[in-house]
Amino acid sequence: MKKQNIKIINFLHLEKEKYNHILEYRNQKYIREVSQSNKIITKEEHQNYFELLKKKDNYFAFLIMRDNKDFGVISLKKITEDTYFIGDYLVNELFKFEGGGIVNRICISYIANKLNIKYLKTTQNKNNTRSNRAGGVKTLSVVSINDDFNDVTASVDDFYSPETLNSKPRILFDKLYMISEFIV
Repeated sequence: MKKQNIKIINFLHLEKEKYNHILEYRNQKYIREVSQSNKIITKEEHQNYFELLKKKDNYFAFLIMRDNKDFGVISLKKITEDTYFIGDYLVNELFKFEGGGIVNRICISYIANKLNIKYLKTTQNKNNTRSNRAGGVKTLSVVSINDDFNDVTASVDDFYSPETLNSKPRILFDKLYMISEFIV
């Protein structure tokens, strides 16, 4: 079986048309329903976000491509030198049935290791149970902040440690996928 090709591309290296597709993906109803803010992002807000990304200091975002097709999005906001707030989603809801969660999780671990990130934080909708699945990160704490959301802190595993390489999600990922390109 031929492995599927995974590319991780910083938004800063996307053509304008491709970057505009990110806005369409983010504004899909199934993504907004589990997001901290369920409002539609405007073109102006999307452009302002790009300006923050261009500073290359506190905000980073990546498009995950599977066999040269858009697959997932990972965004990071720096909290401290080794801790970042993370958001991620699949660009098509049906990708969750095609191993999308594993792909995003392994790519998150890969990116975090490359950027020396040790901890990831997020505010997770309690109805978004798919985000709890492991694969390169381990949940350290979950604190309920209200009826709808939890604050989650996770530790990033060493991408190349024997424990990570022998984990069920990583074995599955390595069997089906190969990260061929990482464009920071």
